[in-house]
Amino acid sequence: METRGGPADLDFSQIENLKSFHGADLACGSGTLISALYSAILAKYVKDSIGTEDTNISRLHKLLVQDTLMGIDALSN
Repeated sequence: METRGGPADLDFSQIENLKSFHGADLACGSGTLISALYSAILAKYVKDSIGTEDTNISRLHKLLVQDTLMGIDALSN
């Protein structure tokens, strides 16, 4: 359950608001969890951006990949 002021209260239509949001999968393996998190953020961004003129998927992708989401795994092949 999210608390007030948490990610559920963020206005995802504004990419700047996502700069304070971070997600990590510390045992990412195949990357299923981090991919699902990416997809969920993208879907919420698109939903919250309906009717605005500031929809920029490329900018969102760059923010998510470079600054917001992190996946690591201790095991390597």
